[in-house]
Amino acid sequence: MLDMSPEDAWAMYQGSALAGVHPDDQAFVQENLERCISEKREKYELEYRLQKGDGKYIWVKTKVSVIQGDGDCVRVYANYHDVTAEKRSRSSCASSIRSRSISTTSWLGRTP
Repeated sequence: MLDMSPEDAWAMYQGSALAGVHPDDQAFVQENLERCISEKREKYELEYRLQKGDGKYIWVKTKVSVIQGDGDCVRVYANYHDVTAEKRSRSSCASSIRSRSISTTSWLGRTP
């Protein structure tokens, strides 16, 4: 999905689990992961952009599972699903609806 070797992934993520997250999404992801852990939620879903090996970004839906271990030990497991095509489709539909709404409103002699 990210088109990078395990070595490249390790190099990117060994310092921070958020290293590949788009800069505009990092605070959102950090806050939600912290909330998920502090509230001891077993399951959590997030959508954000993640960097591929070629430097481009894709949209992913991440399903996070938190497993509380002994004491303060917490394990976080994440399952990523590429939703880039779905996001584009939703965006295209929304643009089409807005466009139709504007042209209908203009036809009626009103301004949006």
